Amino acid sequence: MSIFTDLDALTSQGQLPPAQYVFIDSINTKTRSHELACNTVFWQALQQELIPWISTQFNITSDAKKTIVAGQSLGGLAAVFGAFHWPDRFASAISLSGSFWWPDVDSLPGEGELIQQIEQAETSTSLNLVLEAGCYENDMLEVSKIMAKTLKKKGHNIHFQEFRGGHDWLCWRYSLLRSLIKILQ
Repeated sequence: MSIFTDLDALTSQGQLPPAQYVFIDSINTKTRSHELACNTVFWQALQQELIPWISTQFNITSDAKKTIVAGQSLGGLAAVFGAFHWPDRFASAISLSGSFWWPDVDSLPGEGELIQQIEQAETSTSLNLVLEAGCYENDMLEVSKIMAKTLKKKGHNIHFQEFRGGHDWLCWRYSLLRSLIKILQ
């Protein structure tokens, strides 16, 4: 069963509002590592090229509070990065097993670059974020907890949940659905 079937079912049941969903393929490991690792060029292209093109094809909102970015692993890092740096466009984010250790995996369970940026920033726009990580992810779980505490301390609306599972697609599928429901309530 595809994620689209689940999204349609949850929408039909009234658990999710009608929405346009855009999924961006990571293409390959090299592209994924480059574009999802706190890359401002990627986010500028998203805002200046992809979203304007999508808006010519579909009726989409420009309301930042209704525009959610979501991702898993490096994509989870990217989602929080995008919301943090462009809150006027993306005020909500879902991060599943976010790679908040980036750029140095050897620093686990220490603080990565984005955590440090958030700690040092003056907060002006409150973000709405859902972070989840699996109980079997060890250091990834710990660094996700650090990120959640950092975001909460800076005044963001944060919901953190530890799920029973690891760093895998099966867990993320249900976490994404659960998180969309949570963030859109």
